[in-house]
Amino acid sequence: MDRCPDEVLQLILNDLSDPSAFVKVNKRLYALSRVPYTRASYLLARHGLAEVLFHALGRADILTGRVLEILMSSGALVSRYLVQLAVRHYHHSQVSFVHQPWVRALPFAVFVQFLSLATSKLGTEFTIPRRRELDDGEVFHCWASQRWNKAGTDAEKEKRLEVVHILGDWKLQPLCAKDPIASDFSLILACEPALLLLAMKNGYLVDSTYRDFIFRQMFLGLKGSKPAVKEMSVRILLELCRFQNASFFLSRTVAAEVLMDCVSNAEAYIVLCALGREGRLKFDLLTLAVDLIKTFATTRSVTDPGLAASVLRIFSDLPDTLVNDPEVRHVLFVVVFSSTASATAARARFIELGCTGLETNTPVSTGAARMEPIRPEELVEVLASPFISSRLCSIGAYAYLYARFEPQTISAMLQQAAVKCLGLSCKGEMLEMLARSAPSWRKFIADELLKQPRVDLDAIPSGEAAAKFVAPLARSDYGSPSTDKDDRSELGTITQMTLSASAALDLVIPPDMRYRFGIPRKGATFKRLPCSNEYRDSQSTQPQNVPLRLDEWVAEAYGPRSMEAAVIAEHAVANWVDPYVERQDAKEEKCYWWDQEKRERVEERTRQALGKDVPMTMKHWRILARLGKEPDYDFFSRISHGVPFYEDAEDYVGQTTNSPTLDSSTAPAAGVCETLAEDEDRKAQEQALRVAERIRNHGLWVKALGALCREELRAHSERRKQLGLKRAAKSKFLVTLENCLSDYRQSERDKKARKRQQLLKENPTAYIDLYGDIVPKDHARDERPAKRRRKE
Repeated sequence: MDRCPDEVLQLILNDLSDPSAFVKVNKRLYALSRVPYTRASYLLARHGLAEVLFHALGRADILTGRVLEILMSSGALVSRYLVQLAVRHYHHSQVSFVHQPWVRALPFAVFVQFLSLATSKLGTEFTIPRRRELDDGEVFHCWASQRWNKAGTDAEKEKRLEVVHILGDWKLQPLCAKDPIASDFSLILACEPALLLLAMKNGYLVDSTYRDFIFRQMFLGLKGSKPAVKEMSVRILLELCRFQNASFFLSRTVAAEVLMDCVSNAEAYIVLCALGREGRLKFDLLTLAVDLIKTFATTRSVTDPGLAASVLRIFSDLPDTLVNDPEVRHVLFVVVFSSTASATAARARFIELGCTGLETNTPVSTGAARMEPIRPEELVEVLASPFISSRLCSIGAYAYLYARFEPQTISAMLQQAAVKCLGLSCKGEMLEMLARSAPSWRKFIADELLKQPRVDLDAIPSGEAAAKFVAPLARSDYGSPSTDKDDRSELGTITQMTLSASAALDLVIPPDMRYRFGIPRKGATFKRLPCSNEYRDSQSTQPQNVPLRLDEWVAEAYGPRSMEAAVIAEHAVANWVDPYVERQDAKEEKCYWWDQEKRERVEERTRQALGKDVPMTMKHWRILARLGKEPDYDFFSRISHGVPFYEDAEDYVGQTTNSPTLDSSTAPAAGVCETLAEDEDRKAQEQALRVAERIRNHGLWVKALGALCREELRAHSERRKQLGLKRAAKSKFLVTLENCLSDYRQSERDKKARKRQQLLKENPTAYIDLYGDIVPKDHARDERPAKRRRKE
């Protein structure tokens, strides 16, 4: 301890709430604790500049006149409100939130010196309130209650002017967390930027909770306001940006919301751009604009007309050095081609945006063109985008008429696009349009499909790595929305929400309304509501509407029992993502299914992992078992209906579906079948054959799935032993399969029991011949057995 420098000992003292025992360890520590600078540093480190004087006045054991001078010179905040309460409490008047001796324990000389230093800071033109007069805190509290209930009245306006005077001249601030005005002070100042500016000039630190709320209200107030009000709002906004610190600043979240609202709130957009040019932001506004545009590359919102208009406005204001960013160009092309139905309309939109240079080979460096010429690779990415489904003709026409591509280049471009479309489960319509344009495309797509490898069970990883496995074809997850990771926690995240929509989620609850929201605390409350379902749906990576899925088109084009359909089916099962989400209806108080792709409420789940007529095989179940995914409900429905059992696709490829019929040798003669009764008998026999076939298939499925379940249970037990755990969570596949197999077996037992009871009622003799006596021989098992004799 003797070797530690004084600075290290000071840091140790600052971390102790009560250092009285620590300073008595030796004489050096005791002497260090008697130094006024050490005491002042301890108080400042523990309480900060805003509350240090209030807490220091209650520490008569360490507060001296010299410590007070150091605190005042260090910038400790002193207000008339603090002096009023100190004088009142020193003369034994009641202060509502102080229940300790506080200033009464101070020596008289120290208290007089505090009043002298406060007078030098505030001036001599203030008086101490008498018994029935209100102090500054009570004046603010009275105005706060009138602001919520009587806003705009003459009494409220008079009180407001008095509060402005108290904040501006007498530097009112809450003294501590227990101060009655502390609960409403931050929120009311957040709602009143003009008063907030006065408090910040006095050294008030804004709560970071209200940071984004304050700037949202400031920018939103610029929309449609009068020139005088707008000028005042801009002046206050500039002053607030001047007082930015580590906890209070214009975040990238609010700036991105203003950018997204650039069409409907142009005034706020212009002010934000001015702040960016003057360097008053903690980040580069142009970099933020580029990052915001890039977030649209993988979200469904790129096809929203309102949001697309904002994206195009932001793009048109970008400098020439940023418009040729590959991701920015991709978003631009997707927005333009998805919103136009012809090549001429797309060209007109490009010209309107000032995208010169896309159709010629003029280099950008000459100054005649703003953008680089469009390349075939870029149009391939546009065609392969999951949000472009029916623009093949317009994009091809633009490439030929305006981009001046050669026919061979366009053909190669379409071939690359077709191969990329095979990787997305939503591109069935695009391939259908391509196949209708020329018969050779159907063969080309089939050849590319058969070149792709089938899903290899040994190549699928096990354990946690299985969750990241993605088969190359028919992917359902088209990527995750881009998120900005640099300074994410410090400068805010980038969202695609508009300023008006985000401001609607900031809810200020007045004191008289808090019980309706179940808020027990006193005073007004600020609450941030969750985002709407529409916004969450717009952030989905799934396209809004999928007219024709890839596996459905392949089954329709090449047949459900073709090898092409079998290859796609295996990949589709491996990549299957359930599009249905269960949601709660607050009005009707019941749950319903929400289709994330079609963005609509559905009564039942209609979409399935496999096509309607594509056979199901045991390999599909083994793929799901390796991945640990929960099987689709359609899989169990097919087993219940007794679909044919196949081990692999080779068992059915090339076959046709034939329903079981009677053998020709057992069929009646042609002349005898003329009567209606004989036709009915034949139909009944065929129906019985079909029922028997379904029962047999059902039994085969249950037997095979039972063996698969036992294999998975053994593998689960081995993994648990390798990890050294007594218990381990089972995969969703194993839990679902065990439950369904149990249901199947119980259903079979119930069915057999019903048959036995029916046979017993109809023919007891036949029942006895099959099952023995009606009353079981062990009928006496309920009787108490005789006691065994005790051995002596």
